Amino acid sequence: MRPEEDAALGQLGIPVVNPERGHGGLASDPSALPIVVANAVDASFLPLVEIVATSIAASATSGRPVDYHVLYDGPDSPAAARLVGWRAGPVAIHLHRVVNPFTGLGRISGYPPSTLFRLAIEDVLADCGRVLYLDTDLLVRADLGELFDTPLDGAAIGAAPDIGAIENTLLRRPEGARLALWLVPLLPRCAGPR
Repeated sequence: MRPEEDAALGQLGIPVVNPERGHGGLASDPSALPIVVANAVDASFLPLVEIVATSIAASATSGRPVDYHVLYDGPDSPAAARLVGWRAGPVAIHLHRVVNPFTGLGRISGYPPSTLFRLAIEDVLADCGRVLYLDTDLLVRADLGELFDTPLDGAAIGAAPDIGAIENTLLRRPEGARLALWLVPLLPRCAGPR
């Protein structure tokens, strides 16, 4: 974005996010930035989004705004309508109806193509300098600011292995073992230095 566009948007009160200018492009102090959270789900998971958002709001102590972006594929529904304009405390939900580009792949080792939908977040939220991905099967129990501001030391992503998911796949879903065995060698690379 050109500086004159930045200035025009700034006058309108619209935050300008440009990843080329550091942490989110808004300020040198990360704690002054909104926390950007995202997930990508098929429409059947939309009811869980409100639960996650409510837990984020209940745990927010820093006063920082939280922009919770939800990419979803599927029909509009009462669950989607309920989330339009949703706000609680510092948390605002932003819905993005996007066709899952991975639908044509079918099931992969027993997992639906919606599992890969999270890979589309980078395209939809390309203007965000940093995005914290959260699944919809969790509850947030602490302010997300410290996690969001964690230095990545030059790495493109930070990640934590979900050992429970791998154990579940190996123990309860033998047909999914191929995917789990494929993921296990990747975990040390994803987790980065400890």
